Amino acid sequence: MSIEYIAGDLFANTVAAQAFAHGCNCQGSMGAGVATGFRERYPDMYEEFRRKCKAQPREFNLGDAWLWKSDDLPWVFNLGTQEKIWHARASYEAIEISLRTVRTLADAERVESIAMPRIGVGYGGLSWKKVKLIVDQVFADWTGRLIVYETFIPTDSPETAVVKPLVTKTAKKPKKSTHKPTFRVRAITIACTDARRSAEFYSTVLGATPLPTDNNIGHWYRLGEIDLTLLPNAASKSPAAFPTHAMMMLWLEVDDLVETAKRFADHGVDIIDEGDGQFMMVADPDGLVIEIWESDKSK
Repeated sequence: MSIEYIAGDLFANTVAAQAFAHGCNCQGSMGAGVATGFRERYPDMYEEFRRKCKAQPREFNLGDAWLWKSDDLPWVFNLGTQEKIWHARASYEAIEISLRTVRTLADAERVESIAMPRIGVGYGGLSWKKVKLIVDQVFADWTGRLIVYETFIPTDSPETAVVKPLVTKTAKKPKKSTHKPTFRVRAITIACTDARRSAEFYSTVLGATPLPTDNNIGHWYRLGEIDLTLLPNAASKSPAAFPTHAMMMLWLEVDDLVETAKRFADHGVDIIDEGDGQFMMVADPDGLVIEIWESDKSK
């Protein structure tokens, strides 16, 4: 058994892996992150991937894994780790099931070395610390060699490239747009180490109202005039401290600052800055600073 965690460029394949593996959504899209590299380098595989996702009934689902074979490039294991695309997390359970399938397929096809990026994190929204534990468990006694690229370092060396260089066209200077887009705030997303604990804080302490969600990912709340999304994908609490670090900060308003301070005390929420009598600062369970001002009664 050999699991190596390294830095580098997966597609350069300096480790001479027989096959690659990567996480996919089940909607037929390879439009972000490392997936775009697979789409560009394996166009036929991408078309088959889309066909499987769009088939009725669908032929590629969470927990699935299928192997694409190539004559002149490393083979590719495509793992069904994420159901949807935008604002959706990958699944720890799907990652484990698909990785076990990969191992079984690799043994059957005599694949002795596999290279892959950190699956399920980034656009997948999961904790790499937790995913890494799954990888270690699944391949703990595998007789082959698994190489995981924990850190991406691009390479421009043609000697190490395993694929033909992409043909690029000289970019034309885009025409100046006459259309001015209108941006609207859809929601604020807050990464949490424990979504249930954060949900308790925002609903019980701050009085946020639960909202329905169509993907069962995290928790949606309405707080005043904004929507909050709590996603359980943070590996650790925020180390940020106001005003030392650049950070997002909620700015709330209440009618009575003294009564609000009592409410925080009742729920064991520490006041990190008592302010000047017009405002105070607290933090949510993961360290997100919340600035609370008393409304101007003269208005």
